[in-house]
Amino acid sequence: MKVNGTLVNYYFHCRRQCYLFGNRMNMEDNSEEVKIGKAIHEERNNRENTELAIENIRLDKLTGEYLTELKKSDADPVAAKWQLLYYLKVLKEKGIERKGKLEFAEKNKTGKKTVLLELTGDT
Repeated sequence: MKVNGTLVNYYFHCRRQCYLFGNRMNMEDNSEEVKIGKAIHEERNNRENTELAIENIRLDKLTGEYLTELKKSDADPVAAKWQLLYYLKVLKEKGIERKGKLEFAEKNKTGKKTVLLELTGDT
């Protein structure tokens, strides 16, 4: 299996979930939370028509300055951060350099609505 954003996210969120997903045993297809997240993405993409697929990754929104990743909530901002950094790395390898922006549709515990990231030698 090729690495994609979901796999990177699961690696930082839960190694068992990463293993299962990597071996095509996705247990979340029937999850209400996953359905809500997909509905949020579909609603936004229908309104803005911004989702872009490059090889095996799907980018929520790419502008001249930012690569934006939309998340349902900020329940695991670390996993979301690494997923976005992976996307930034893939783009950089293709000669496209952008800053990253995480947007959370629902606030959870931290109260953060948007997080800005940049791909550096330290990340």
